[in-house]
Amino acid sequence: MYSESGLIFISHRRLDGEEVTANLCDTLSVQFKEHNTFRDVTAVSVGEAAQIEIDKAMSGSDAFIFIHTPESTESEWIQKELRFAILRNIPVLWVQIDNADIHKLKVVPSEKPHLSYGLCEFKDNKRVTEIAAEIMDRTFDLIMTKSNTVFDQHNVLGEIFEDKIKCVDSKKMIFNSTRPITPHP
Repeated sequence: MYSESGLIFISHRRLDGEEVTANLCDTLSVQFKEHNTFRDVTAVSVGEAAQIEIDKAMSGSDAFIFIHTPESTESEWIQKELRFAILRNIPVLWVQIDNADIHKLKVVPSEKPHLSYGLCEFKDNKRVTEIAAEIMDRTFDLIMTKSNTVFDQHNVLGEIFEDKIKCVDSKKMIFNSTRPITPHP
């Protein structure tokens, strides 16, 4: 579900995506203060168990932004992060940089990239501001699409179970339903 202060996990390869990701995250933190972004370089302190912190951030994410650079296809960590998001139905916004080869991806987050930019665009502050807005708009669209699906499923279950569905926790949208078992002859 959508949260105003939701966590957005940024998946990127440091080798060729660090500059793009740093510029993007800096701009997002100024333009969209209510949202939190997780980027392992800045979010994990020296001495912390990095993978534990990364796994915790992935689990609490409302969306993933995958920065697809030419070298990202070689990263096992990115593959792991994409699998994690896909298996948990976390929306993934696929951002292709410099026409990175989509055929080299071992884990493909969607039919095609949602957005595509050139590396040089991230060197212009005005353009990065526009890109950040485009990325957040598309991320919001993906989150809302998922939320609408959840509400649709909730409504269907309500119709099936009628008055037998009880709310356990409305904030977390946890419900309980009991249905009598009819013995077979």
